[in-house]
Formats: sequence, structure tokens, C-alpha cells
Amino acid sequence: MSSIENRIDSLVTEINNILQKDGAFIQFIRYESENQTAVFKLLGTLKDDPMAMNTLRGGIEKIILNKINEVRRIEREI
Repeated sequence: MSSIENRIDSLVTEINNILQKDGAFIQFIRYESENQTAVFKLLGTLKDDPMAMNTLRGGIEKIILNKINEVRRIEREI
């Protein structure tokens, strides 16, 4: 696992601590260096939530982009 992936993984632990209050969590799947994209699987209550993309873009993405400069976008793995 690369340094970027380790940093993403550590940040996912912090994010999941926040999300778990609502029965939600995310799993880091991979980092695509060619397009600077981190890919996540949405689990728990996020899995079937129609507002999940709002949580992904409005909350999770902002946190990750602010803390890890190498990541330019995040995507959901389906």
C-alpha cells in the first residue's frame, strides 16, 4: 500500500467514526493515481440511501480533498 493509500485509509477511520452514529460507513477500495481519484464503497445505511451521493460529495469528499492534496476527486464503487 502506498503512502497516499495509507493516508486515505487513516482518514477513512476518522470519517467512519463520524458516520457510525447513523449506521453508515465507507470502505476505501483503491486510489487511481492517473486521475487522482479515490474510490470508495458505501456501506451500512449509506448503501441504499437515496441521499448517499450528497453525503459523499458534500461531506466525505470535502474532508478528503482538504486533507490529502494528491486526491482531486472521489467516486463511489457500485
